[in-house]
Amino acid sequence: MNYEAYTQKTLTSLGLPTVLRGCQYINMGIEYLLNLDKYTIPNANMIYSFIANQLFLETSSVENSIRNAIHIIWKNQSNQSLMTTIFGPYNLKKRPCNMEFLMLLYNYVYFHFENTDNIQKLEKLWLNTQY
Repeated sequence: MNYEAYTQKTLTSLGLPTVLRGCQYINMGIEYLLNLDKYTIPNANMIYSFIANQLFLETSSVENSIRNAIHIIWKNQSNQSLMTTIFGPYNLKKRPCNMEFLMLLYNYVYFHFENTDNIQKLEKLWLNTQY
């Protein structure tokens, strides 16, 4: 499993339909954040511009689609335990702005994907060294 698949799985678990353009844009935004070097401080315009340039869109279209996707997640709140895990003490009644959502989701995906991958590697190593 790669980051893109893990992000998609997380968005689906949050109740976001994969057919929405905003779902694809959020996934692309997370992928963009994962590929930034550690010295670059991201902002919303960087992410919107990247996605818009890749898909030949206007940045406002990307921004609106992401906002709509976040609105759907917050309106449904189909998986509140996952939302609490990702967004922590953030007030679940108040929807975050696009950049807050992307950064919190990025942190969750990066941390959990890396730890899940390492745990699976350790399990394989442990199983192979048993007598």
